[in-house]
Amino acid sequence: MPADPASSLAALRTRLLSGTDQCVKCGLCLPHCPTYALQGEEGASPRGRLALIQGLAQGRLDAGPGVAAHLDGCLSCRACEPVCPAQVRYGEMLDGGRQWLALQQPRRLGALRWFSPLLTARAGRALLRTLLALYHRSGLQTLVRRSRVLGHTRLARLEALLPARRAVAPVAADPGAGPAVAQLHIGCLGQVLDQAAVADLQAVFAAAGQPLAVPAGQGCCGALHQHAGDAAQARRLARIQRAVFDPALPVLALASGCGAGLQDGWRALGEPAPAVHDPFDWLAPRAGALAFAPTPLTVWVHRPCTQRHVLRSRGEGLLGLLGRVPGLRVRELPDRGCCGAAGLHMVQRPAAADALLAPLLDALEAAGPEDVVLSGNIGCALHLGGGLRRLRTAARPPPPVLHPARFLRRCLPAASPAARSPV
Repeated sequence: MPADPASSLAALRTRLLSGTDQCVKCGLCLPHCPTYALQGEEGASPRGRLALIQGLAQGRLDAGPGVAAHLDGCLSCRACEPVCPAQVRYGEMLDGGRQWLALQQPRRLGALRWFSPLLTARAGRALLRTLLALYHRSGLQTLVRRSRVLGHTRLARLEALLPARRAVAPVAADPGAGPAVAQLHIGCLGQVLDQAAVADLQAVFAAAGQPLAVPAGQGCCGALHQHAGDAAQARRLARIQRAVFDPALPVLALASGCGAGLQDGWRALGEPAPAVHDPFDWLAPRAGALAFAPTPLTVWVHRPCTQRHVLRSRGEGLLGLLGRVPGLRVRELPDRGCCGAAGLHMVQRPAAADALLAPLLDALEAAGPEDVVLSGNIGCALHLGGGLRRLRTAARPPPPVLHPARFLRRCLPAASPAARSPV
């Protein structure tokens, strides 16, 4: 691992001891922790994991597989933070604990460093877009799924999460007349899998008279590396993103997970940085006379963990905008904890991820017909979509799971040049 004074064990030990010592072991976090509810073990709770991290830093525990399994099993949903009376920065401590493991066992980061360039480098993202387009258009995806040639491997799990449509090429929309009032962060996966949502969000902002810029040169926020324990790479990526964005304008995150990653990464740098917001919370009070066409559909709204617990958004902005759509029936998926996506968790621990997703799927099944499911985080959308496809049959096809921007653009009046079908 590259030499970095901030990443040294001595500096990390001091930070971990100080942070974990704030935990008063009250247990108020336990009812809010999805993995504790699932497993019923202290080591699967925030309090238990903080105790393990404290033991590592004190030298009372070795960085063995048992400790690693408990720390790696956390979803980083951060549901424990808002209810903590001691205001422990659990997410920061968890990332620090994984960093400790990585410093002790560098091989933990081997797989991440192998595929990381596919997401962090512009050429890597372009290659992924091209490969996905070929995979969809050639009919290979249909053949792979029907033949089940991948079996029950992790690769099969990853493939099952891909939407059953061709990859969308990068597109851009006219941000509208006048200077931009805010700037959009797309994220690495967003540039590969959800580029169409960028143009749709710009179109909705333009219709509201709020030009939205998309700075060139942006990329990965570093959240994947931060949560894996690769603090040096996470800091490097955070610094790159900070240089891309205008510090005088607010940053709006296309995906809530990326927004959380930017916020945490920039705070770790300890330097001035733009504020990060949910795009719909920012737009709603500035939408003025934004009007939508009648849309007699039923939509279900999913609120990702990173939106609720890190960006501290309750989703009122999106619900307010959807409430302006005549004829639209809006329902919220129940808050049953994390959906189980959690970055790579849905691939690395599929059984646990599916168990966490099940209550949301059950809610959709019990509620009756639905037309669209909306989620503001790309990982959650992929996980929800994959779960619905496994559950449904050809006789009852699953609803599309869309970024809210894609749906809102569809609801713009037909006379508006911004309006077009998002699916």
